[in-house]
Amino acid sequence: MKFISFFCNTLLILVIASCLSGCMGKSPPPNFYILTPLQEIQQNSPESATESTIAIGIGPVTLADYIDQPKIITRTGDNQLVRAEFEQWAGSFKDSVTNVLAENIGLLQATEQVHIYPWRLSLPIDYQIQLDILRCDGVLGKEVQLVARWSVFQGRDKKLLVTNRSNIREPVGDMSYASFVAAQSKALERLSREISQALHPLN
Repeated sequence: MKFISFFCNTLLILVIASCLSGCMGKSPPPNFYILTPLQEIQQNSPESATESTIAIGIGPVTLADYIDQPKIITRTGDNQLVRAEFEQWAGSFKDSVTNVLAENIGLLQATEQVHIYPWRLSLPIDYQIQLDILRCDGVLGKEVQLVARWSVFQGRDKKLLVTNRSNIREPVGDMSYASFVAAQSKALERLSREISQALHPLN
């Protein structure tokens, strides 16, 4: 009887330990985020009445290695970064940034002729925009900072027309990652507007 009682108690302890281990070992599911292009941020934004025929090429776009990560990067100070554990991008952050810039600039220039690098050599590109995103991060609940160097080239011979450096700061509404990503989208919108303004005198 003592042996049976000992065996039952031991089995019970193992079952409880297994259950506790299973519960403790489970991680919460990740949350996925995407950047939002201009037409989704401001659906009632007035568009140009005349559709342009200019062809714009976006890219190459390069990102600093530390932000081109599957998990969202924030800061706790000037020299300290935090990689979120469960807050992730739904796809490639670099692709998302490139696609949002293409959507925004296409809308602001009222043209459907927007191509993302690399494009076919046979495509007649009027203006090519190259970008180096040096920073696109920030502090939760405070602000996002976007720093980018960009250049505009014309035609097949890639004549340099404009080169600039943008330093954009956008406030973050609250401590949530959703607000943080929304601020990043807004910062990309402002960058798109700066580039588009540089393009207008050239058209």
